[in-house]
Amino acid sequence: MFFRNHRFTDFNIAKTSFLFSFVTLSLLTTSLLAQEKVRSDQRLPPGVLLYSSTPDIPGTYEAFKNTSYGQLINGPELEEFRVQLIEKFEAEASDGIQKIEEELGMPLSDLVALFAGDASFAVLRPIGAPLGVVAMMEYGDHDDILGKLLSRLEAEIEKGTELVKSTEEYAGTEISVFTIETEHPDYQTVDISYFRKDGHLVVASSLSLVESVLDRWDGKNEQTFANDELYAAILEQCATTDGSTPDMVTFFNPIGLATAGLGLVPQAKPFVNLVPLYLPTLGLNRLKATGSAMEVDAEDFNLISKSMVYVERPATGMLKMFELRPTLTGPPTWVPADATQYFGLDWNIAGAYEAVESVYDGFLGPGSFNRQITDLTRQANQENLHIKKDIIDVLSGKMEGFMIQEIEALGPEPELDLKFAASIGVTDEDKAWKLIEAAMKTTDDVEEQQVRGNRVIVFSSPDGKEISLTIQDKQIFIASSAEGLSNTIAGKSDGPALIDSADYKQAKAHLPEQMSMLSYQSPATQLRAPYEALRNGEFDSAVEGDFDFSVLPPFEKIEKYFTPSFGYLMPVEKGAFSVQFGLKPQE
Repeated sequence: MFFRNHRFTDFNIAKTSFLFSFVTLSLLTTSLLAQEKVRSDQRLPPGVLLYSSTPDIPGTYEAFKNTSYGQLINGPELEEFRVQLIEKFEAEASDGIQKIEEELGMPLSDLVALFAGDASFAVLRPIGAPLGVVAMMEYGDHDDILGKLLSRLEAEIEKGTELVKSTEEYAGTEISVFTIETEHPDYQTVDISYFRKDGHLVVASSLSLVESVLDRWDGKNEQTFANDELYAAILEQCATTDGSTPDMVTFFNPIGLATAGLGLVPQAKPFVNLVPLYLPTLGLNRLKATGSAMEVDAEDFNLISKSMVYVERPATGMLKMFELRPTLTGPPTWVPADATQYFGLDWNIAGAYEAVESVYDGFLGPGSFNRQITDLTRQANQENLHIKKDIIDVLSGKMEGFMIQEIEALGPEPELDLKFAASIGVTDEDKAWKLIEAAMKTTDDVEEQQVRGNRVIVFSSPDGKEISLTIQDKQIFIASSAEGLSNTIAGKSDGPALIDSADYKQAKAHLPEQMSMLSYQSPATQLRAPYEALRNGEFDSAVEGDFDFSVLPPFEKIEKYFTPSFGYLMPVEKGAFSVQFGLKPQE
């Protein structure tokens, strides 16, 4: 009985141990599989002033192939021309490529394989350390290729320079160090250091920077650039459409980098300590950083780039010069659907003037700027127009306009047919007419007409074309023709309006209700004429007949790939936020 119970107990213990081991292994495996990849920003120490990263180069390339431009490049429409281009390149470059491959000891295709993931670059100044540079590249399982390349590179460096190579070990990692002696008082020696670890190459301008990266290699250290308050706020504002990792990330601390850069110049060092004293007067102490995140092939977009300028409120000094107001809700009805470009903004021009005045007076005393402007006004014109009272105060700052650019003939002197219309907001129509009349006195061949009961001034542009302008509803309207002006002041376009087009309706879902700036571009209308001219041989002389452009398809065959792009800017709690995006072709 004893033996039976004993055997039974051993069996249970063995089974329990097996189950425990199995569960533990499963949990560890699941944890490892679920563990996020350590990003380059998690391996950098604090103090980053400039940063650029492409987290997944192969993934971004694959995403690009799904965009309309990627489909165009690799599509059947351009196959005949693409084959011609490749054959020409191989014929012209084969000898040079072969020579490079012989010198490297490997095919160039092997070098492309090295871009297996993240590639990043950073300029930083850690606390208590000098300005430095760190570059990282993920090469994956191509250690053999990178090893050959580095060995060849080191051999060339040692052969042609006086660099001293040494090897250090830190955190179980071998570091190669090339020491350079300089005459700079703060950088008497520079240690260009690099190491390879876990499929990554890291190169830095000092051994201490390399060691700081190794200290954060597992991504668990709290003292990293990834936890920088400004950087985190910019990433949050510029988050991708689905919350995934962006295809490209940038960060820039302009004041910090400029100050650190001045510190590298011995002659400028006495002035570096004075910079913080002047920043508040200029208002630049509130400019903290800028950054962006870009996605390729995201939802409805070929590409979408989001940017933020981080400014502490309220903006003062020079920063107030760029204050925009969120009053735009979309293009006006007089902008046609076939416009090549449209642009609108509402700029606080009065605030910009006040900002310049406050900065000027901050250095030279109260009232100095006003006296200077009054003196300039008296010297500059005979119309008694005061720059502040009769110009700045008359303009509201809201401006909108479109352009249709068509190339009628190409050649040494291309003929352009340019149609446009624009509106400029004013605060006082009588003063605005006074301003226009003063400007027209410097122009010959000016006449007045009546359009829809409005007083219209018609004058000639430098190229001899007539331009018409009038004022209505506290707006100066200007157009490239009397007919265009008539349509504009009536609030209608010559044909379908952009705001009613399928392109704008597709974009509207991604636009905020109110914006400070809005832009639109149509690549198809810009490229049609030069593309057809290229097909018809008008540029053959420029390439000396090396390429047969007649094999290109008619523009109508590829027009669908040239999709419109939009952009907007709006204020946010901590500065300004802008977005640029190109739409995918509609099904």
